[in-house]
Amino acid sequence: MNVYVLPRASDYSRPLLRRKHTVSSEVKIGIVTLCFTLIGLISLLSFASLRHTTKIQAAGYEIKKLEQQKNSLLNTHKSLTMEIARKQSLAALDESEQVKGMQIIDHPNIVSTKRNLALK
Repeated sequence: MNVYVLPRASDYSRPLLRRKHTVSSEVKIGIVTLCFTLIGLISLLSFASLRHTTKIQAAGYEIKKLEQQKNSLLNTHKSLTMEIARKQSLAALDESEQVKGMQIIDHPNIVSTKRNLALK
């Protein structure tokens, strides 16, 4: 913005209007303002980058936590499936006709198949 000042009464030989500030002072003010503006923009971009990085890391931790829960649930599922299969096999053995036809022995006669070397 250019500001013009009227000349004194003794200076009628010069042009009627003249500048109050020189161009160099306006440039200096512009450079200082530009420096502060650039510093502000760099700070703002750094803050935005830091916020974005933090957001990505938080999402990574959440994904890792969910994967651990998934693995835990898969292990629980496997163990429960094995337990069901074991109980179903025992129930199938109890209901089998061949097993029902077997008799309980009161006094079993256990015979050793190994030869005793001392008796020879």
